Amino acid sequence: MAKKIDNTIILVIGAVALGGYILYKPFKALFETLGIQKSEVEEKVTQQQSGGVKSPFSPLYWRQIKRAHLLTQAQAQAKAKVLHEAITLTGPKFDTILAIFKTLQYKTQVSFLADVFAKMYKTDLLDYLQNGKSNFLVHNALREDSLSTILQLVDKMKTN
Repeated sequence: MAKKIDNTIILVIGAVALGGYILYKPFKALFETLGIQKSEVEEKVTQQQSGGVKSPFSPLYWRQIKRAHLLTQAQAQAKAKVLHEAITLTGPKFDTILAIFKTLQYKTQVSFLADVFAKMYKTDLLDYLQNGKSNFLVHNALREDSLSTILQLVDKMKTN
């Protein structure tokens, strides 16, 4: 009798675990949509933002690298202006944003651009790309796949 109960309990636990595993993905997507759980891209953004001076999106990153490859002040200001104008109330111009990041070769250049952007517009560059001009108008921010493309591009850049 005890052996039969043990097998039944094991089967019930296995069925519950299998059911939970099968339902995980749809509920995970729902939780991400509702903002209950962060998506993978949101996690990457959080890592970049909490990375401090180790994050290429930090305005301080470039300052710790000796002989850092940088943009000129004028180049950085021009690129910052284009990035700022690429996020409109009707939606982001991803091709323009991607083109700006493709012109950069080094993480130090991303950091210097983030520094200039923060000084010009009083906002964090990565936060601006993620949230747009307003946290309330989600449609003017980059979509997750677009933001992920930018993050992957920056990750592949040379440090200096």
